[in-house]
Amino acid sequence: LEREAKLQKEKETEFRSKLGLRRIFLALAAARKTLVGHALMFDLLFALSHFEGLPESYEEFKELSRQFFPSFFDTQVLAKSHLFRMKPQNVDSGGQEAQTEQTEQARVARFSSFALGQVYKVLKQEAEEALSC
Repeated sequence: LEREAKLQKEKETEFRSKLGLRRIFLALAAARKTLVGHALMFDLLFALSHFEGLPESYEEFKELSRQFFPSFFDTQVLAKSHLFRMKPQNVDSGGQEAQTEQTEQARVARFSSFALGQVYKVLKQEAEEALSC
């Protein structure tokens, strides 16, 4: 009996946790704001698979994604596009190549941050141009 009560309590805790995440998902969707994230496609796939169910085709997935989030940018995809043809560089403050060895993960993280800043810069310029018309 005690074990059953413990299992029931664990199930209720898990249910409340999932319900809380669904509320966050729905609040983001209701805000109708542009989402920007690195590898955002994976986050959308995860969220939709847990809260809505994934459609059968890519076209249906795009349509469902746009229903919830009409505007979103995946910086991982954008960084690979022709707009952002950049190569990550290891440089110190003097512009010389860094002599210290750094992990690939740290280098990629710095470049991802840089790419996100570049995306913001381009999107901000486009928004300012659109508003000035």
